[in-house]
Amino acid sequence: MKKRTAIFVIGLLVYGVILGLVLTAVVSYNSNQTKKELEKVFDEVDQDMAIKQLSELRGMILEVKALSHEDIPQSVLLDALESITSSNYFTNKYLDDFAFDIPSTSNVGELCEEFISQIDDQIHTIEYGAKGE
Repeated sequence: MKKRTAIFVIGLLVYGVILGLVLTAVVSYNSNQTKKELEKVFDEVDQDMAIKQLSELRGMILEVKALSHEDIPQSVLLDALESITSSNYFTNKYLDDFAFDIPSTSNVGELCEEFISQIDDQIHTIEYGAKGE
């Protein structure tokens, strides 16, 4: 009778250890899945925020372009463009490497078009990956 009780107790212990290992594995798997899902959501938020920042810059450049058709000195408009394009307030991983390439022209309209093109390219890269991928 003592042998059967001992075998039963040992069996319960083995069963408990196995059950504990299985539960630990399930909890670990669920934790990893939750972590991956959260990382994906945060990455999507980072993408959306980067696109929003770029869209705001695009709007500011469009305002300068519209003002270039008014009777405003080019130097004032060029200063405004310089202020907009030299912004270093990006704190987003999708904009870490983004910087405007400054073309060698002083025509405000051409500068605006070039900057808008660069912003559109960066938005495309954020949304779909680099061109040609």
